[in-house]
Amino acid sequence: MANLQIFQTSLFYTFCFLLACFFVSGSTARVTNNLQTRDIPGDASSANAVLLPVCPRPNGNTYVAQISNPITDTQGFIARDDRKKEIVISFRATITLQDEVFTDARISLVPMHSPGVVATGDILVHEGFRDAWNSVASFVLDTVQSELANHPGYSIVTTGHSLGGALSSLAAITLKANLPNVTMNILTPVEARSGCTHMDSPGK
Repeated sequence: MANLQIFQTSLFYTFCFLLACFFVSGSTARVTNNLQTRDIPGDASSANAVLLPVCPRPNGNTYVAQISNPITDTQGFIARDDRKKEIVISFRATITLQDEVFTDARISLVPMHSPGVVATGDILVHEGFRDAWNSVASFVLDTVQSELANHPGYSIVTTGHSLGGALSSLAAITLKANLPNVTMNILTPVEARSGCTHMDSPGK
C-alpha cells in the first residue's frame, strides 16, 4: 500500500510539472552563473523519479547509486546522462512525518558548514536542511568525484522538489566548493527556502 501511494504521488507530481513546463515560454530555466536552455520536462522527471519504488533507469539515464540515510530520512539518487554528459543528483520531497518534524520544522538559521565549505559572515542556512544534506554529503561527493574521474568533461546537475530542492541547492554549494572547475547547474521546481536573503543576493 505504501509503495502504491508513493507511485501515485510520483505520477501526480510528474504530471503537474510536465503540464507547467508546457506553458513555460522558451523552455528555459535559470541556473548557477548563467542562463542556459534546459530540457525542463526531462529535468522535472528526474526530480520526481526518486519517488518511484523501483527506478533502475531514472528518466532513461544510467543509475549510479542510491542516496540514503535512515537517521535523517534523506533519500535520492545519482544518475549519469551520457547524452547530455551530465551527472544528475536528485533528492526527494517531504513524504514522511520524520521529514516534517526532524528536518522541515528545524528552521533555525545556522552557518553553512559542510565538507569543504565553511561559511563566514552572515550567510546562514536552514538547520534541518543543512543537517539532512550533511548526512549524505560525503557519500555524494565521493560518488560524483569517482564518476567525473571516469567521465571527464561531464557537468553536474542537482535537482529536487520542495525539501529536495533545498537539499539540491546546498548540495550544489558543497560540490562547487570541492569541484570549482566543473560546470554546475541547478533545477529546483518549488524549492523550500534554504537560507537567509544574503545567500540569494548577487555576488554572495
